[in-house]
Amino acid sequence: MTLSQAQQKTLTSYLADGETAITACSRESVTYLLTDRRLFTYHEKNNGTTTAKSQFLDGLGGVNIRKKEGRDLNTDSLAAGLIALFTGLVSLALQGQMSEGLAAMFIVIGVAGILGGIIALIHAFDTEEGQISVQLRTQEGEVTKSLQLHETSLEFAEAISKAASNAHKPDEEHVKKVSA
Repeated sequence: MTLSQAQQKTLTSYLADGETAITACSRESVTYLLTDRRLFTYHEKNNGTTTAKSQFLDGLGGVNIRKKEGRDLNTDSLAAGLIALFTGLVSLALQGQMSEGLAAMFIVIGVAGILGGIIALIHAFDTEEGQISVQLRTQEGEVTKSLQLHETSLEFAEAISKAASNAHKPDEEHVKKVSA
């Protein structure tokens, strides 16, 4: 678990006798604790109030996990922006050494290069963080809980799915034996 001692102590106070904590995950002011029976959501607000909710895993019909990749630095846009900025600055620097007609053209090229370069650099650094979306569903397929986790929390999401599966006892009526 990647929780502070205080968080661990607080969360374990909610566990029932014989209930085992498996793993935990935090995102901003929300902490999730997964046990062999439940998924806890522990929310701390700035005004000092805390809320703890739990979802029993044995009543779930399924767990959907969706990973959305983040966008990294756009190197093509970065290169184009730097070239445009350099061209714009050189054009403005050289315009003073040109005749009036050429100087006006170099000013226009310089300003356009600088503006285009700034726009390209903004686009290059417009990155997005990846995200893991987890939906807990009932037997009928209705979403009972939805979590938005950081992209590095895929193992936590997979642990929820495994714990939900382990919380169900196999139904002997539907178990088929395969002969060798």
